[in-house]
Amino acid sequence: MTLLRALPIAIALLAGLPSPSAGAGPRPDHNEARDAVRSGRARPLSEIIANVQRYCPGRFLDAQLRERRGGLFYHVRILSNAGRRVTIVVDAGTGAIVAGRCN
Repeated sequence: MTLLRALPIAIALLAGLPSPSAGAGPRPDHNEARDAVRSGRARPLSEIIANVQRYCPGRFLDAQLRERRGGLFYHVRILSNAGRRVTIVVDAGTGAIVAGRCN
Protein backbone atom coordinates (compact mmCIF):
# COMPACT_ATOMS: atom_id res chain seq x y z
CA MET A 1 0.00 0.00 0.00
CA THR A 2 1.48 3.34 -0.94
CA LEU A 3 1.88 6.11 1.60
CA LEU A 4 -0.69 8.30 -0.17
CA ARG A 5 -3.29 5.54 -0.03
CA ALA A 6 -2.52 4.66 3.61
CA LEU A 7 -2.56 8.27 4.85
CA PRO A 8 -6.38 8.79 4.82
CA ILE A 9 -6.85 5.49 6.67
CA ALA A 10 -4.28 6.45 9.31
CA ILE A 11 -5.87 9.88 9.76
CA ALA A 12 -9.33 8.32 10.15
CA LEU A 13 -8.02 5.88 12.74
CA LEU A 14 -6.32 8.63 14.70
CA ALA A 15 -9.41 10.83 14.54
CA GLY A 16 -11.58 8.00 15.85
CA LEU A 17 -13.84 7.96 12.82
CA PRO A 18 -15.92 4.86 12.18
CA SER A 19 -14.61 2.42 9.63
CA PRO A 20 -16.27 2.35 6.17
CA SER A 21 -18.03 -0.89 7.09
CA ALA A 22 -19.47 0.55 10.31
CA GLY A 23 -22.67 1.68 8.54
CA ALA A 24 -23.28 -1.72 6.97
CA GLY A 25 -25.14 -2.99 10.00
CA PRO A 26 -24.35 -5.93 12.24
CA ARG A 27 -23.56 -9.28 10.71
CA PRO A 28 -25.40 -12.17 12.28
CA ASP A 29 -23.14 -15.05 13.31
CA HIS A 30 -23.62 -18.62 12.09
CA ASN A 31 -25.95 -19.54 14.94
CA GLU A 32 -28.16 -16.52 14.31
CA ALA A 33 -28.21 -17.29 10.58
CA ARG A 34 -29.21 -20.90 11.23
CA ASP A 35 -31.93 -19.73 13.64
CA ALA A 36 -33.21 -17.24 11.04
CA VAL A 37 -33.55 -20.06 8.50
CA ARG A 38 -35.24 -22.37 11.00
CA SER A 39 -37.72 -19.68 12.03
CA GLY A 40 -38.53 -18.78 8.41
CA ARG A 41 -37.01 -15.28 8.55
CA ALA A 42 -34.40 -16.30 5.96
CA ARG A 43 -34.28 -18.72 3.06
CA PRO A 44 -31.50 -21.36 3.08
CA LEU A 45 -28.23 -20.19 1.58
CA SER A 46 -28.22 -23.06 -0.94
CA GLU A 47 -31.53 -21.77 -2.35
CA ILE A 48 -30.19 -18.21 -2.49
CA ILE A 49 -27.01 -19.29 -4.30
CA ALA A 50 -28.99 -21.28 -6.89
CA ASN A 51 -31.26 -18.27 -7.51
CA VAL A 52 -28.31 -15.87 -7.86
CA GLN A 53 -26.49 -18.22 -10.23
CA ARG A 54 -29.57 -18.40 -12.47
CA TYR A 55 -29.58 -14.59 -12.52
CA CYS A 56 -25.80 -14.30 -12.90
CA PRO A 57 -24.10 -17.49 -14.12
CA GLY A 58 -20.63 -17.94 -12.72
CA ARG A 59 -18.66 -19.29 -9.80
CA PHE A 60 -19.90 -18.69 -6.26
CA LEU A 61 -17.25 -16.91 -4.16
CA ASP A 62 -18.86 -16.17 -0.80
CA ALA A 63 -21.93 -14.88 0.97
CA GLN A 64 -22.69 -12.87 4.09
CA LEU A 65 -25.95 -12.47 5.92
CA ARG A 66 -26.42 -8.88 7.07
CA GLU A 67 -29.08 -7.14 9.08
CA ARG A 68 -30.16 -3.85 7.56
CA ARG A 69 -33.18 -1.58 8.00
CA GLY A 70 -34.89 -4.18 10.15
CA GLY A 71 -34.49 -6.96 7.58
CA LEU A 72 -32.00 -9.65 6.67
CA PHE A 73 -30.12 -9.57 3.38
CA TYR A 74 -27.63 -11.92 1.80
CA HIS A 75 -24.69 -10.28 0.04
CA VAL A 76 -23.56 -12.91 -2.48
CA ARG A 77 -20.36 -12.56 -4.46
CA ILE A 78 -20.05 -14.33 -7.80
CA LEU A 79 -17.21 -14.46 -10.31
CA SER A 80 -19.31 -14.00 -13.44
CA ASN A 81 -18.66 -15.92 -16.64
CA ALA A 82 -17.47 -12.58 -18.04
CA GLY A 83 -14.68 -12.63 -15.43
CA ARG A 84 -16.06 -9.88 -13.19
CA ARG A 85 -16.57 -10.10 -9.46
CA VAL A 86 -20.20 -9.19 -8.83
CA THR A 87 -22.06 -8.62 -5.56
CA ILE A 88 -25.77 -9.39 -5.61
CA VAL A 89 -27.96 -8.37 -2.66
CA VAL A 90 -30.87 -10.69 -1.92
CA ASP A 91 -33.75 -10.27 0.52
CA ALA A 92 -33.14 -13.22 2.83
CA GLY A 93 -36.82 -13.64 3.66
CA THR A 94 -38.21 -13.73 0.14
CA GLY A 95 -35.21 -14.68 -1.97
CA ALA A 96 -35.81 -11.66 -4.22
CA ILE A 97 -32.78 -9.96 -5.74
CA VAL A 98 -32.90 -6.35 -4.58
CA ALA A 99 -29.57 -4.95 -5.84
CA GLY A 100 -26.67 -5.77 -8.08
CA ARG A 101 -26.21 -6.33 -11.77
CA CYS A 102 -24.60 -9.14 -13.65
CA ASN A 103 -22.33 -7.64 -16.30
